[in-house]
Amino acid sequence: MGYAHMTGLHASRRPSAAIFGCASHTLSASEFRFFRETNPYGFILHSRNCRDPKQLGELVRELKEAVGRKHVNIFIDQEGGRISRLAPPHWRAVPSAVQFLDVARTDPRRAAEAVHLNARLVAAELRQLGITVNIAPVLDLPAPNAHKIIGGRAFGDTPETVSLLGRAACEGLLCGGVLPVIKHIVGHGRAAVDRNEPLLVVDASLKEMDNFDFVPFRALHDMPCAMVAHVLYRKLDPEIRATASVPVIEGIIRSNIGFGGVLISDDVATLGPAHELDRHVRETLEAGCDLVVHGNGDMDQMQAVAAALEGVGEDTALRLERAEAARHEPAPIDMERATARLDILLRTGRSNDNAGDTRSGRVVASVVDSIERDIVFGRLLPRQRLMEDELVYGMGVKRHVARAAFQELARKGIVSFEAYRGATIRHFTQDELAKLQDLQTTLHVAAANRLQRPAPSLLFRLEEVQNQFCEAVERRDLQQILHADIVFHQVLCEGSGNEFLSAAIGNCDALVRNVYVQNLRSVERLALTCHEHEAIIEAVRREDANLLAHLCAEHIAMAFEFYRESVLGLEPKAALRPH
Repeated sequence: MGYAHMTGLHASRRPSAAIFGCASHTLSASEFRFFRETNPYGFILHSRNCRDPKQLGELVRELKEAVGRKHVNIFIDQEGGRISRLAPPHWRAVPSAVQFLDVARTDPRRAAEAVHLNARLVAAELRQLGITVNIAPVLDLPAPNAHKIIGGRAFGDTPETVSLLGRAACEGLLCGGVLPVIKHIVGHGRAAVDRNEPLLVVDASLKEMDNFDFVPFRALHDMPCAMVAHVLYRKLDPEIRATASVPVIEGIIRSNIGFGGVLISDDVATLGPAHELDRHVRETLEAGCDLVVHGNGDMDQMQAVAAALEGVGEDTALRLERAEAARHEPAPIDMERATARLDILLRTGRSNDNAGDTRSGRVVASVVDSIERDIVFGRLLPRQRLMEDELVYGMGVKRHVARAAFQELARKGIVSFEAYRGATIRHFTQDELAKLQDLQTTLHVAAANRLQRPAPSLLFRLEEVQNQFCEAVERRDLQQILHADIVFHQVLCEGSGNEFLSAAIGNCDALVRNVYVQNLRSVERLALTCHEHEAIIEAVRREDANLLAHLCAEHIAMAFEFYRESVLGLEPKAALRPH
């Protein structure tokens, strides 16, 4: 099934150049109407959309019905390891890329067979659900001291290994009737944080990248689809992110690398608030991306994206047609036998998993950080269950590491954990919330009432952290927002001069971390938090302990109230309004 019919149609009758997500595991009436009106090219699924096979099959059917077209592509990130939207207990734990790399170090051909077979299994699992495109494999080459966003998602740290295993993954998916999307062209492995930039930055020269990062993408330039990340490559285009850069897209991706397939932007929802998204979308499409992804299901943001969309152009329609032609009609596969064969192929290298590293606790810390990040970004939700096998086979760690990670998360109050039964993302009842709110308020008010005459350094540190918090809010960097919020309250409590009280507050704050994470997902709540922090700083400046205690209590109350409303579905007791 191709897109040849699209090339002769008026642009208004073609699907729009968007891939949208939806908010939950069912489609609301407003989402159905919106998708019917905007006619997106396809849809992307996240963990929040995938409860069980029956539910997911019905959701896919509803999405296709909404646009009313014969063929609609459904996208998902099913890389394996921690980037697996479909996970146990309802779906197979897909191995992480690093597990195949362990095999490749001693037997590259065996590793390639394992990767191909795993991709074939993934394709069969996706096809059963009506999912037609997998946004994988990762062809990035991780560099020392870079951001950990790639890490264990990479097939290796040499162009040769990544090219070999990347092609095996693509061919396994194509043989199974699923389109692969190689990512993140032109290379995300060197990306690092720059405090002066809202995006991740790569400072490598064109020559360095041409001889290293570009190699796997050049080796797989014949693949049907690729995704480009919102990264600033300073030596390729010093001012504009790759997704909106003509020099990067036309000069590097299309000409240097020679990629002629469908080019998809990374999720535009991460680029800023709703009122700026129409500009970001226009810049992305004008620069040469064929399709833009917006996956968080926020209706206001999706409407802003839709305002900038048109029907796909002639060149995009031709690339989509060629992509569809690359898909094979899959032959039958014996899932049980293929899974058993894959397990045999992967046994090489398992004996040395994380040798020496687990003793230092670094692997445990990495797993904990990954799970916390997934909670912050909404990939893991309250009441969602995590099994040891997901970490053992999905992240490539030993079983005792998985248990230690669950124990640490339980100590922090983020999950409840039972040995041999796994963990559940912490969900608070109304009674528990009332008790926790009372405890946290008591501690914070006690610290506020003990506020010592603030030294200039205390005010300076509060203002500095507040600036970091507000900047993170502007660019919707949820992980940095959470970090800055935690540090803000740590610094504030130090003003009490009682280190034991500060430690007790830190333990309590960790226990209710899940409450505050929910607040991060509301633009309105984040704006209010900025106002609340400013008012707290002003009270500190005025040395008004009574006002500070009142503001701290209200700040805590509003966070808990939002949790009750957004998670428990209770009616709010007070309007969310700035002071």
